[in-house]
Amino acid sequence: MDFITTALDYLLGIPIPGWGVQVGLIYKTLLLLVCLLVFTAFILLADRKIWAAVQIRRGPNVVGPFGLLQSFADLLKFALKEAIIPAGADKFLFLFAPLLTATTALAARAVVPVGEGLAIANINLGVLYIFAISSLGVYGVIIGGWASNSKYPFLGSLRSAAQMVSYEVSIGLVIITVLLCVGSLNLSDIVRAQYEMGLAHMIGLPQLTFLNWFWLPLFPMFIVFYISAPGRNRTARHSIFLKPSPSWSPVS
Repeated sequence: MDFITTALDYLLGIPIPGWGVQVGLIYKTLLLLVCLLVFTAFILLADRKIWAAVQIRRGPNVVGPFGLLQSFADLLKFALKEAIIPAGADKFLFLFAPLLTATTALAARAVVPVGEGLAIANINLGVLYIFAISSLGVYGVIIGGWASNSKYPFLGSLRSAAQMVSYEVSIGLVIITVLLCVGSLNLSDIVRAQYEMGLAHMIGLPQLTFLNWFWLPLFPMFIVFYISAPGRNRTARHSIFLKPSPSWSPVS
């Protein structure tokens, strides 16, 4: 019984008389999620603005001052639009697949520290946790294609899943080089090691924090990560367009 009450106290983060003093976990989680979603909204807006400028277009400029509220308008439209489900699709899996992908993407941030001692879950296997959780997102892509009950979305989901897995391998090799430098799987230890082993700390200029990051001593790995990360997330600028050929394969 003590184990159950302790687990409930830890999961809920709400102090219950006689059940422990774990406070604020649920509030920290909600605050982190809100900050992540707002940050993502403005990053998407910046991405659209930059690529609009590259193509000599205006980009989003109608909703709010300078188009700053465009991402929130898109979210409102997405939430209120009619859900169209193919007649032959598995409705439960068709709706569950995007939920699974979004949940795993947000859950991976639970071990990422945002400051000294500021992490929802400061576990010693933080990097391994991120690998495990992020890999589950592949299942959401495959389930979404399979649940549509059509071979073409299923082939597309297989190709997307193969692309995600392929780039996860290269990202994993990059992260291993960081682990070899630090000797720990704890993300807080990695951040702390960057400060103690960083170039800015060695030359006596601690205000130049960007020189402390491992991108400088591991610059070749930084290039690999910079190329692999958009491929892992299947961003539009990293899409691979294949011409139809007899040798085409959905996992090529």
